[in-house]
Amino acid sequence: MTKSPFRKSSPKATYLKIGVFGDTGTGKTKLALSAPNVAIVDAEGGTTPYERDYKFEVVNSQSYKDLEGAIVFLESGKHDFKTIAYDPATVLYEAIQEARTRFRGKGKAEGDAGNLDFSDWGHIKRIYKQLMVRFVNLPMNVILTFREKDKWDHKDPNNPKYLGKSFDGEKSTPYYMDIWGRMVTLDDGKRVLKVMKSRYKGLQGEKILIPEDGGFDKIYSLCVGGSKKATAPRPKTKTEPTAKEETAEIIAAGEKAIAEDKSDKNMIDGNFGDGTTTDPADIPDAAEQEQIRQAEIKESEGK
Repeated sequence: MTKSPFRKSSPKATYLKIGVFGDTGTGKTKLALSAPNVAIVDAEGGTTPYERDYKFEVVNSQSYKDLEGAIVFLESGKHDFKTIAYDPATVLYEAIQEARTRFRGKGKAEGDAGNLDFSDWGHIKRIYKQLMVRFVNLPMNVILTFREKDKWDHKDPNNPKYLGKSFDGEKSTPYYMDIWGRMVTLDDGKRVLKVMKSRYKGLQGEKILIPEDGGFDKIYSLCVGGSKKATAPRPKTKTEPTAKEETAEIIAAGEKAIAEDKSDKNMIDGNFGDGTTTDPADIPDAAEQEQIRQAEIKESEGK
């Protein structure tokens, strides 16, 4: 008899994969440092003001090579860290681009080194996504912070439309995270995490008040403990997403994460498909529109 490759479910430690973006001073670094036993890759010196208030170990670097070395060490399991953070992970995507640019520049005439082509951008995206998978697979908490930037619709080059705020990074990143959201500072100085995506029931769309200690323990208790006492009340007119809607969202996110062929052309032209410009991959094609329509029909029939 062939041995089953499956294992029975069993209680085990829960580790959160959290991605946040926001303006300067919204508490992103403090959130990362408030997690237990933190190892952090600090790309811009953001941890320096907190060295007296928090206990952590840090690598100050923007190098892709240094990050690779850190991940290999963490994958070995020969350490006591419970959390790995990258602050800000915006630099990670830039570092991979820089590494590829240097590679392309070897043996080329001056002025040609920075001309990345279609295959280069495909390589950059694959390397980034492989890193995300390695982060997610670590038996640790993972916290990635990102810079914030304006989002514009450039369908009409002569009349760009402002769409709001988005994160500065590779656009598939939220798909890998358990919790994804934007951190903001209110007029009264309080900090809030607006949860835009959650794999934990009841948190999507919530506004979590972040305490002065950084907030990791509060977010963890909301996810693992299921308590909603620390969140701001949601509008009564807003309905909770159904299971079908949540499933459709996850499927759509996964399809976008692997739809490289549609975004590479934009990246060659300078639109890096990072969630800050309009990308053809963000527009549902005919098949996707039909899937959405069928899902809506099934949903209406089930009511």
